[in-house]
Amino acid sequence: MVRHAQRVWDFEIIPDDNQQWVLWLPILFGDAAEKIRQGVASNGVAVDGRSLSALVNRFETLRPG
Repeated sequence: MVRHAQRVWDFEIIPDDNQQWVLWLPILFGDAAEKIRQGVASNGVAVDGRSLSALVNRFETLRPG
């Protein structure tokens, strides 16, 4: 969602071509980012670039243009 917002409102926090999705976690979740990364909110499944990449790709293909 933040990546989409960057495009729509023409600002940049993290380069749009950056595939290191974990860099977004502090922006999206603030102080809870490390717990999110460790998997506290996902039944112990660590959140890493692979898992986030699939979610980002799915979001971008499902949302209206």
